[in-house]
Amino acid sequence: MDRSNRAKPLDRYLSPLDVWGMAFGCMVGWGVFAMPGTTFLPVAGPAGTVIAMLVGMVIMLIIGVNFSYLMGRSSMTGGVYTYTKEAFGRDHAFLSSWFLCLSYLTIVFLNGTALFFVVRILFSGAAQSGPHYTIAGNHIYIGEAVVSVLVLAGIGALYVTAKPALQRILTILAVVLMAGTVITAFFLSSRGTFQ
Repeated sequence: MDRSNRAKPLDRYLSPLDVWGMAFGCMVGWGVFAMPGTTFLPVAGPAGTVIAMLVGMVIMLIIGVNFSYLMGRSSMTGGVYTYTKEAFGRDHAFLSSWFLCLSYLTIVFLNGTALFFVVRILFSGAAQSGPHYTIAGNHIYIGEAVVSVLVLAGIGALYVTAKPALQRILTILAVVLMAGTVITAFFLSSRGTFQ
């Protein structure tokens, strides 16, 4: 059986705006707002922070160009495993997929743990109930942990049952986040509060 018989047609439900929203949502987590002010600026200063972010941007662009090349070269639908297997063989595909899974597990975990901060701010501490524990000086209550788990489970269920609808919601949220960031930066820069 040749490759053309095994190729599946692409299930296209993403617009270019949806692809941008997904990429933007994957790149921008709560850490992009918290880490520069709390970690990077005190240690590296403004110039060091900008240089580090530019280096990170260049690395991500190189990865994106490689993905684009592999997607254009592949005759089948798929992801990292399919593209790497076709280009470099089974062993490289296994290692690439394994490391990608590890990176996803750490990113989902870290962004998932940020949910309790969001819940705390949005609901003014209403979920701060039950026993708590302390990590790095932060008190984490069982109520906040339960709300975070329920939110993650709900989003997971939506990914399984309603991918196109969820993608529209995520695109709208990405546009709102981008607009809010631009508007905030504009108002802060016009008042001269950047120092």
